[in-house]
Amino acid sequence: MATFGELLSAADGHLAQAASTLNRPDIDVQAQHPGTIIELARLTAVLARYGDNIADGFGLQPNGDEAVREAARRFSRNIHQARNVLGTPGRADPSGPDLAWTLRAASDTLGCGLDLLNSHFTRTSGGGLHSPSANAMTITAGDVLGSLLHKLGRYAEAAGHLTRRSTPEAAKAADPLIRAADSGPTPASGRASPVEAVTLRRAMERIPPVPGESTARLLEGISTSAQRLRNMDPQGSIATWRYLATAAAIACQIGSRITSVMAYRFRETGEEELAAPLLEAARRTRLIGMRWQTLAQNWRSLTGMPSNPATVPAAVDASDLLIRLGRLIYADPAWTPGPRGTTQVVPPEQLAPDAGHAARIGLAVLNSIEACNVMAAAHNAAVNDVARITLTRRGLAAPDGRRRPPAVARQFLTRYEGVLQHGKEAVIHLGNTVLELTPKGSETAAEAALIIRRANAPNSHESPAALAAQSFPSLTTQALHTLAQQAASPSSPVARPKSNSRAR
Repeated sequence: MATFGELLSAADGHLAQAASTLNRPDIDVQAQHPGTIIELARLTAVLARYGDNIADGFGLQPNGDEAVREAARRFSRNIHQARNVLGTPGRADPSGPDLAWTLRAASDTLGCGLDLLNSHFTRTSGGGLHSPSANAMTITAGDVLGSLLHKLGRYAEAAGHLTRRSTPEAAKAADPLIRAADSGPTPASGRASPVEAVTLRRAMERIPPVPGESTARLLEGISTSAQRLRNMDPQGSIATWRYLATAAAIACQIGSRITSVMAYRFRETGEEELAAPLLEAARRTRLIGMRWQTLAQNWRSLTGMPSNPATVPAAVDASDLLIRLGRLIYADPAWTPGPRGTTQVVPPEQLAPDAGHAARIGLAVLNSIEACNVMAAAHNAAVNDVARITLTRRGLAAPDGRRRPPAVARQFLTRYEGVLQHGKEAVIHLGNTVLELTPKGSETAAEAALIIRRANAPNSHESPAALAAQSFPSLTTQALHTLAQQAASPSSPVARPKSNSRAR
């Protein structure tokens, strides 16, 4: 699944190719072709949609980023002025020179990117917002929107220079497009923006683990299981809560083992500045695992029930995650948790041959801890179940909000809130460590930054109902998949349907 950053990179490539046309001897012929003017109008319309969404904060309430929104309003005013000059484009396939086709590819890519972002903001029939995703606060953060607005300004500037070489009437749009380029703030950091790691909001299909998976497949499976757990249904059974607490304890123990082995590897190579924060991450993760183990013991003491709800999706996803996490570190490609599972770890040089590989492994641990945090964030439903069981055993009515919860329920609440708080702190620490291991601007850095942002955001998870309410167009989903394939392949001219011929 393509990320927003991959779509922006593809758009960068298309617009760079379009801008290179300015140096060609036939620029006036290409720029003045009616098909090119239509595609410039289409690109301007997409930029206007971006500007309007940023100015509106994608529908969320303002959170102290008024300066960015005001810059977005200036951007939108200039873009709409240019749009009024260029007119409204039709829906037909492009017809014209190479420049027209390249501009169309840029517009389609940017449009898919905006649809991807909007999938995280479910709108009601009245125009309000319902159940924004866990990434919504990151998307609408002031620095993120400011960075995006700056990039959109570059696109507007490229469109302005091309428009200036167009017909006299269309060239009137050049000045407002170039003025729009000066509307956005300059990004304060060269690091990858966390929004670049955002993907289409949807429930991903489960990838069942099989023995002998490659490291890349293990990492993909861990990421998928973590994403599915972010969508978990909090209305689980008692057996489910007990199982999830046990799975979280094991996952944290494995995560601690992984980070400690990577720390040992960097000590071997004399990179103490990388080893020290990894050792601290291992310590924090181990302590979180102990907290989860205490919760699991509390559930066993309360219920005495078997803890293997094999058909519950959240339990299946948690099982998949910890199995793959174990197979990253233990020297058994078919490892499973239990008394027969090996405790022999793979050689440190195999686990983390270099800093880049260590960052990807660290990201898998980061995803796992965040998934455990999501389980802890659903503690209200778990505590309600504890209260219901306790009161039922005493022959009392279920809690109705007026009676103080039983002491055992308050104890569970305290433990869940504690493990969540410490889990968030561990995510932030390990996330910053991963950022130190990976180059600025990389996909790994963007995803780590996104997870850190989610840890700093209010507790939320993407409920199945909210995902079902998306009704995201299948056509756009297919387009995102195609663009992801194109982004992974060497750059090539934009393909045209054979049935269409270019105008000369």
